[in-house]
Amino acid sequence: MYDNDVFISYAHIDNLPLSDEQLGWISRFHNTLSVFLSQRLGNKARIWRDQKLRGNDIFGAEIVDQFRQTAIFVSILSPRYVRSEWCKREIKGFCRQAEEAGSLVVDNKSRVLKIVKTPVDAIDDLPDVIRDSLGYEFFLWEGQGPMELDPDFGERYKQDYLRKVCIVANDAAQLIRRVDASSPGTEATTVPPPRRTVVFLAACGFDQRDNREVIAADLRKHGYRVLPEDQLPVEDEDAHREALLPLLAQAHLSVHLIGASAGAIPDGPSHQPLVEMHNALAASRARAEGLRRLIWVPEDLRASQPQQRHFLTALLTDANRQAGADLLRGSLEEFRTFMHTTLDALERPEPDPLGPDPVLASPAFTVASSRLIYLLCVEDDRGDTMALRKWLKSQGCDISLPAFDGEAAAIRRAHEHLLRDCLGVVVYYGAGDEAWHRSVSMELRRAPAYRDGRPLPPPLLYLAPPSNDDKADMVELEEPHLVDGREGFSPQLLLPFLEQINGPPLKP
Repeated sequence: MYDNDVFISYAHIDNLPLSDEQLGWISRFHNTLSVFLSQRLGNKARIWRDQKLRGNDIFGAEIVDQFRQTAIFVSILSPRYVRSEWCKREIKGFCRQAEEAGSLVVDNKSRVLKIVKTPVDAIDDLPDVIRDSLGYEFFLWEGQGPMELDPDFGERYKQDYLRKVCIVANDAAQLIRRVDASSPGTEATTVPPPRRTVVFLAACGFDQRDNREVIAADLRKHGYRVLPEDQLPVEDEDAHREALLPLLAQAHLSVHLIGASAGAIPDGPSHQPLVEMHNALAASRARAEGLRRLIWVPEDLRASQPQQRHFLTALLTDANRQAGADLLRGSLEEFRTFMHTTLDALERPEPDPLGPDPVLASPAFTVASSRLIYLLCVEDDRGDTMALRKWLKSQGCDISLPAFDGEAAAIRRAHEHLLRDCLGVVVYYGAGDEAWHRSVSMELRRAPAYRDGRPLPPPLLYLAPPSNDDKADMVELEEPHLVDGREGFSPQLLLPFLEQINGPPLKP
């Protein structure tokens, strides 16, 4: 248990009041966060903020002591913050102390929350947790530039400001509980149990950003992992796509909020907005792998840009753009209700209406499955795996390849059955490309979800021709559980794998 729930790091110039009758922006944020956070924790939130005027003050033991006693660190970014040596020492000091204690990240969540009061450009000198995190934007873009969310600017700004602080408090409360629960000698606290379903929350236009934050906070509150967790590159189209595909490979559900704005457009040959790109790639994933999708289009939506009007018309009429998706109109609350119904079904799948797979349910398969090896490869490798398969069968193993033909849902179901019942997995990395290998690796991390929590022995990665830079790097780095078969098949290389999963081999 930490003495402080929150440490607020800020530049003092950002707390100068606009008049003698008003609170400074930081003081107002502190007070509002304290109310919301106290209500969510069920006790008075303990928030520490240095209120001294900094000049020649020494960065001493008092500040460092607060780091050790603080659950989460809130960094309020502004142009002055990123130029302030004091502020940079605070964030770097907290991260250093937390890293040394092995607790900067708890349950895949950083203990640093980034509040962006006004846009900043040069943040290269700040720790990775600040540079890479998505953060919470407390400003709106108006005609002449960014405008802070300040209740003194009017009712619209007040409502947006309160909504944003509420979202920060929701996320902070969950994170504080997890941090406290992970502290040595602390009694267990009530933390939402992690769900097995992973949700990809697609990019949206500026008019849907608040709704997207509401959805993200709602999902995290219920224990779902929400992707992306870090800032994706948005300047370059190819770089963004490369970072996006592995995230879609991990997701069980993608959620798309469509608004009047087309959103950001990265530099590239297609000039495709991120909203369109995310929908197209998720639709492709749905057709290939059965990814479930939800698309929300507000009732009576009127697109503000010609490109977005064209996309909206196509989305509402083209089945390919809706692949794998339920498209919903109406209110956001109605959409959230349907989203949770969908998530409940994904968490507790109903019995397969087609019945059990006849091959997997057969007595022969049940007997063989006690020694079943699931050999993952692409279809082009089917013939090249024959020598490997024959040798494994000579050792008393039953071998199953993935299903290569059929409906995406049936292929996916057979894959999950094999992961559930196999004794071990061999990944045959031959004709498949680097993206395929990464997708398979991420899928195998989810294997315990299909095995009722039973561990899966470390999969064997079998490298086969042709060679590529990815395979060469893995050999050079001496990756564990790897067999280099690029120069030809050698049974001796497989003996440690068989002994690990099934005891001593029958014969060399």
